Amino acid sequence: MVRLTREQKESIANLVESFRAFLKTEEAREWQKDRKYKSALFKRLLARNNINNLTAKDFGTIISNLWASQVWGNKEYLVNKILKDNGLLKIKTELKELIYGNRPLDERYDRFKMNIKGLGPSSITEILLFVSPTKYCLWNEKPINVLPFLKMKSLLPDRVYKYPIKGRDYVKCIQVLQLVRDELISKGFQKADFIDVDFFMAYVFYKVLPKEKEAKEEIEEEVITVKGELDKISSHEEAEGVLLELGNLFGYDTYVCSRDRAKRFRDKTLGEIATLKEIPPFTYQRLLDTVREIDVIWFKEGYPQYCFEVEHTTIVRDGLLREYQIRKATNAKFFIIAPKEAYSKFKNEINKDPFYQIRERYIFKSYEELVSLYNSAIIHYQIKGKFGID
Repeated sequence: MVRLTREQKESIANLVESFRAFLKTEEAREWQKDRKYKSALFKRLLARNNINNLTAKDFGTIISNLWASQVWGNKEYLVNKILKDNGLLKIKTELKELIYGNRPLDERYDRFKMNIKGLGPSSITEILLFVSPTKYCLWNEKPINVLPFLKMKSLLPDRVYKYPIKGRDYVKCIQVLQLVRDELISKGFQKADFIDVDFFMAYVFYKVLPKEKEAKEEIEEEVITVKGELDKISSHEEAEGVLLELGNLFGYDTYVCSRDRAKRFRDKTLGEIATLKEIPPFTYQRLLDTVREIDVIWFKEGYPQYCFEVEHTTIVRDGLLREYQIRKATNAKFFIIAPKEAYSKFKNEINKDPFYQIRERYIFKSYEELVSLYNSAIIHYQIKGKFGID
């Protein structure tokens, strides 16, 4: 049985009074209002006797209200994409099994994640949380960042902090966050459920961690960790390093193919810059073997959003072919990054079979254009940091 040490209990207790004070603020009342609205909405639309009557509009309301969907500027596109990829009937069937099925939770979670495309761990656990807040916790960036701060990182396998969780991991996450819930109850929050645990996590994540980070930066006299601007790209691995750093800056999970992980960009290996060690299992194994060979991929919620093939020579076809083979497994955009001299070769190849069938999905960007984006991002990041925005 997992138990908290005295140090871990104290790390929670040291934050309780400031959390209690925060609850009296207008901002906290708005947070609470949002949580109560979501809870009532999800419990009504996803009630056991109502799921079979769920309409496409109802499903759109659920998805649009997920915190996990806030990164999407066009939520209507997201909703339509999920409906198109899965079908409403299948979504209703799988939701009912996920929430009310008789199988163990880890099996229900894995089944839903495998059968429904477009919803990752944050979305799945958020749905479970607001339907049954005494049974299920939310697992997203908040506990991923807060648990280490509370000295509780070791209570969970290291993989849950790096990769999309599986069902067995989610069960363990619930067990650990139950310990936080128990501590809150012992400190006077007698009716605390996992929504209250998430509220506490959000308070630490948004209100405490930034101050801790700021204090650490002042002590270390260190404002930014990203290296300076580039003049040019001179090698294949340099282009990959730039793509990885950009993906990290833009908030994506980043992957670099295994054959290049040991290569270096500035003072780090590409494997150290990438945030993912393995490809999230978003599609069939036979396709994942092809995906692993793509130079750089940016993921969001366990699904590829942008695939990059770097062609340092003028041989473009191999990169196009790798991306072409996964065209049906993802709606990701396919980029070819190369010296500008390779553009004519690129245009010639995408008008050939089989690439012309999806030629609108291919995008060519030169090294010069990549350097320009990178330098602009670095400047933006530096200015944002100096302004006080994370």
